Amino acid sequence: MSRSLVDHLEISDAELYEELVSVPATRVGVIGVNFKTAPIEAREKLGKLVTVEALEKLQKENRSSGEIESVLLSTCNRVEVYFASEDLAATRSLFTNLFLEESIDQNQKVDYHTYEYADERAIKHIFDVASGLDSLIVGEAQILLQVKLASAIAREKKLSGPILAKLFSKAYTTGKEIREAYPIFTNGFKNSVSLSVIELISDHFRDRPGPNILLVGSGKMIKLAVASLDNLSPGKVIVASRRNSSEAIHADKIIPVSDIGKTILEENIDVIMTGTTASDYVITPREIEPFSKENRQLLILDISVPRNVDPKIARIYPNVKLINLDDLKEIVTNPELEAEKSPERRKELNSIHRSIEARTNEFMFWLKESSEVTPIMAQLRKKADSIRAEELQNAISRLEDPTPEEKLVVQRMSERIIRRFLHEPTTNLKKVARNGESRKSREYASLLKSLFSLEE
Repeated sequence: MSRSLVDHLEISDAELYEELVSVPATRVGVIGVNFKTAPIEAREKLGKLVTVEALEKLQKENRSSGEIESVLLSTCNRVEVYFASEDLAATRSLFTNLFLEESIDQNQKVDYHTYEYADERAIKHIFDVASGLDSLIVGEAQILLQVKLASAIAREKKLSGPILAKLFSKAYTTGKEIREAYPIFTNGFKNSVSLSVIELISDHFRDRPGPNILLVGSGKMIKLAVASLDNLSPGKVIVASRRNSSEAIHADKIIPVSDIGKTILEENIDVIMTGTTASDYVITPREIEPFSKENRQLLILDISVPRNVDPKIARIYPNVKLINLDDLKEIVTNPELEAEKSPERRKELNSIHRSIEARTNEFMFWLKESSEVTPIMAQLRKKADSIRAEELQNAISRLEDPTPEEKLVVQRMSERIIRRFLHEPTTNLKKVARNGESRKSREYASLLKSLFSLEE
């Protein structure tokens, strides 16, 4: 994926104007699961079923169903597909099938209890997600980049179009602005899983400071954890990784993943924290079995999806405590609980909700304009500009040897005339659409089409 595509995610109305010329009465929806609705086992399976490749295949096979846009937002805590189309019900049925897995034994589909939202509710949901209100950790920072990358990938793969590009651009800016405007609420808490885990380790070893820690992985989660370890005053910090990039992480020792088993014993490891993108288990009973004979406890924190640690370990070895992302739900907080801690936090949360509601309404107005106003006004502007260009050429041809500067003056004057002439009807038509008078705006659009003989 090109860096420029990610860096320039925020889309302006002007950039989308031409694209929206042929957009019909489009609606927006989302279907998905998250850490609140589906256990980690289900999210692991859906992460493999619901992929960008699956979306590409589905949209390619259903081109006859009309224009469909989609964006996949798949993270440790959620698997969601956002979609936009003229026929929302039919499109929803297409994407619902992605969230169903064939059961070989029972010859039936497995229902993962997905949630589905449409229009305002779907728009509000992505704004909540980007703002960190729908995260395992209130205000977590990683989701903002994940929203940005999801949209960039969808646009690069030609899965999304002007509607979802605009929606995700607005979601991204909303997430940034909410965090900047309300730092007490969104940034004042444990705003990453890694930081929350460090606090958990600190509480666990309160009576015995200086635990020896083994970090497995070299990605962002592990780097965040390493950066926060000073507050914990650990003993030894060892990093196990398959990548050479782990050398950039400040640690007492760097080891290969294959040495995890012997390192647990040799370095008297008290805590293991895993955060890799591996699709299979990195730590299995084989690595832990030698430790099971020790007369002490090992704390393992698996913050990955798919999980890095075989869950059987917790059942086999009584001196091993295993915590995964779902277990963290019982430890970390949520927006409503945080708001109850003080009047100031409650005030900020209420303000955040009002801000998101206003942004949701603003996007719905834009969606109405894009389907009811923009297409007809774009056609009218195109016809007016064609006439302007033709008459401009005729006028300049009658002038006696005009200078380039004189030609430019006449050209800009003709362009200003068109803009000023179309400004009032465009504004008035948008006002009708924003007031919810869909029937009236469609009648006006139809009348303009007939009066000016505009093409479909």
